[in-house]
Amino acid sequence: MRWLARLLVRRPVAWAVVVVSLVVSAAGAVLSTQVQHDDDLLAFLPEGNEDVAAFRAINERFGGLEVALVGVEADPFDREVLARLKRVTKALNDSAAVELALSLANVDDFVPAPGGGIRTDYLVDELPKDAAAQAALREKVMSRDLVVGQLVSPSGDGLVIYCFSAFGEDPKVFSATVKGLVEAELGAYPLYWGGAPFISTYIYTTTQDDLRKLTPWAVLAVVLLVFIAFRDVFGAALALLSTGMGIGVSMGLMGLLGVPYNIVLSSMPVILFSVGSAYGIHVLARFYILARDHERQEALQLTLQAVGPTVLTAGLTTVGGLLSFLVMDIQPMRTFGLFTAVGIFATLVFALTFVPAVIVVLGIGPRSTAQGRISDALIPMVELAQTRRGLVGVGLLLLGALGAFYAKQVDTRMDQTAFFSPESAPAQADRFLLQHFGGSQYIQIHLAGDFEDPHVLRELTRFADELAAHPKVAGVQHVAQVVAQTNEAMEGARRVPDDADKVRLLYTFLAGRPAVDQLVTRDHTEAVLHVKLGTNDISDVEVLLSDVEKAA
Repeated sequence: MRWLARLLVRRPVAWAVVVVSLVVSAAGAVLSTQVQHDDDLLAFLPEGNEDVAAFRAINERFGGLEVALVGVEADPFDREVLARLKRVTKALNDSAAVELALSLANVDDFVPAPGGGIRTDYLVDELPKDAAAQAALREKVMSRDLVVGQLVSPSGDGLVIYCFSAFGEDPKVFSATVKGLVEAELGAYPLYWGGAPFISTYIYTTTQDDLRKLTPWAVLAVVLLVFIAFRDVFGAALALLSTGMGIGVSMGLMGLLGVPYNIVLSSMPVILFSVGSAYGIHVLARFYILARDHERQEALQLTLQAVGPTVLTAGLTTVGGLLSFLVMDIQPMRTFGLFTAVGIFATLVFALTFVPAVIVVLGIGPRSTAQGRISDALIPMVELAQTRRGLVGVGLLLLGALGAFYAKQVDTRMDQTAFFSPESAPAQADRFLLQHFGGSQYIQIHLAGDFEDPHVLRELTRFADELAAHPKVAGVQHVAQVVAQTNEAMEGARRVPDDADKVRLLYTFLAGRPAVDQLVTRDHTEAVLHVKLGTNDISDVEVLLSDVEKAA
């Protein structure tokens, strides 16, 4: 540190350091405006994990399993409601962000054709013109088991629009698109926004809003503490300026490299202000004390020689700890560790170069600090630790053991309901969907086999029935149900045919149906069961998942 101290006390060098530091941080601030926000919570899934890889493959193969559920509290059989529902369903399906929108307005119905065979039409083929037609439509719809509880509430006072996201679509863009189109047509009715895309967008948005509100207060707290320590506005401002410059460098590097700003990185500015400001504070505090008895240049050299190695070691230790995040298999956490480490390192460099350079350029002298009073208050504690080393040591060991014991009791599971309040939009949607439709969350089970084989379809039905009997399951959708319903229109019996040729014949009536593509691949070798959960309690979900794995 001696060579650095001797270098920085030269005014030309100090001026150069100040100018270069300000230019670099200003460039970083400009580049930081190019940083894009990424609110995809699926990015937090571990990379290389077989289950995660399977989920992404299934998601791509079946056209997107990210489902937004829009609950509408209205009479599903009212002519005006149905007219608006038809328009918004078409608009959603025409949107590039939506893979499939399914509602009462476009669900298929299979009925016997007058001349034999099957006639495929929409379940709601025309709008009811009077009360009698409305009653007939209600009776027709409520007789369809695959519709009641899925698209229409069993009580007949609500409906749901299922919106499947296009594969790879930004959840924020997808949610905004769905919300805008639905509100344009159905905004006069109570609407509820459920499903993973709306929840992830809500969590990201509210987190950003909270950080925007809390960050100024956190910075203010740091400013007040620094001001109390220095009793000097300029010293406090200088220490915090060097920290802000470090943040600018880190954010600017993200903008330069095109790295998106994720939900974890949202906390980076507060962390850097609280941790990084200490480095400049140490330098200034020691300089103020030494400047009372030494000339400015000598005091600055002594300061860097005394606290420089300590500050450097502390900063590099923090940087090393943050860089350890790079070994994690979660990409957003690696990004957080890397760029927070960059911010800490930049703040450390500015504390050891920019702060001393400003002292030289502006000719800063000694200041009165509150460190004497703080030190006086700490002396009794230090003396106690020295005179009662055994007692203090035992006490610390007991405290550490107690902390370790309770640390093991921490439940490290993911509960998305912890991210929103009881009166938030996701919570209201959960209550509406749970009350009217039995649930709002789904799990998907991927199966491989010959789904043209009647025996395989019957086994699929048996497995689905076993799942449906679980007390925490509100319903199960699978391709065998659709085959059986189509067979009912053909033969009058709702069951899977006994002959594989008949099954293949029924599939010809289902070919090209987007809703069917969500259940089975077009070569009929892979299928997905959509299991609706009848609970939002994470403990119940864990038990259910365990039971499903056992049943499979």
